[in-house]
Amino acid sequence: MGWGAEEDVLSVLNADGRIRWSYRTNGPGPPEGLPVAVGRFVGLGRQVVVGSTDGTLTLLDRNGQVTAQAGIGQGAEALRTLQRHAPSPDVLVVLTSSACTAYEWKVGHTQGAR
Repeated sequence: MGWGAEEDVLSVLNADGRIRWSYRTNGPGPPEGLPVAVGRFVGLGRQVVVGSTDGTLTLLDRNGQVTAQAGIGQGAEALRTLQRHAPSPDVLVVLTSSACTAYEWKVGHTQGAR
């Protein structure tokens, strides 16, 4: 997983180094790239979460398809995954300039707790 020459494009590679899929975020990121986390947030399998400077969190499945989006009001500076034992989903911790919030996805909506 890495950022291309354009800072708003996330690319995921196969084991042999070929691009498996790419995703263009909702806004440009800082030079070091936008915050990204990997976890088991929704259903089976793992998802990639990308934070955008426009305040959007986007969950992508293993094929790079958007499975959910949530607005958090401001850009995420860091994302971390709190892993839990199955069948409980992982929790996403989001750091912004003014808060540290934990998010848990439920069927049909996102719950956040500060």
